[in-house]
Amino acid sequence: MPRSNKKKTSNDIDSEMDERQKSEQAEHADTMEQLRNDVIPTLERLGVARVRVEYSGYGDSGAINFVDYFDAAGKAVSPASEEPALDAEIENVVEEFLPYGFEINEGSQGDIIIDLAKRCLSIQHQENYTVTNDSTKEFSF
Repeated sequence: MPRSNKKKTSNDIDSEMDERQKSEQAEHADTMEQLRNDVIPTLERLGVARVRVEYSGYGDSGAINFVDYFDAAGKAVSPASEEPALDAEIENVVEEFLPYGFEINEGSQGDIIIDLAKRCLSIQHQENYTVTNDSTKEFSF
């Protein structure tokens, strides 16, 4: 099939981005349903308004480091004493959203935030890179 030399317009790019976002949402539909139907009601019952899950990885190894819970005033709370399996349940849900390859090479880290008031899960992600700056100097003799 011959390759088109047609230059993409901003509308083409916007359309591709919309399709990619729809595809990602479809991939996560089951997990979001589990979040809505199982996890969120438990968090609300325990007075949790926001959850922060920290993850990090490098050198082909990565993990969820910890799960923090906050009430509506932003104060840290400890619902795990009432629901011992809550951390594991949260980790199982957010694992689906960990960025692909976050643990490869120099790795990356970030937070996954579950905001109950906004009904939103957001990913704050940072990637690590090694940068090499080459220079050459020449001196006459």
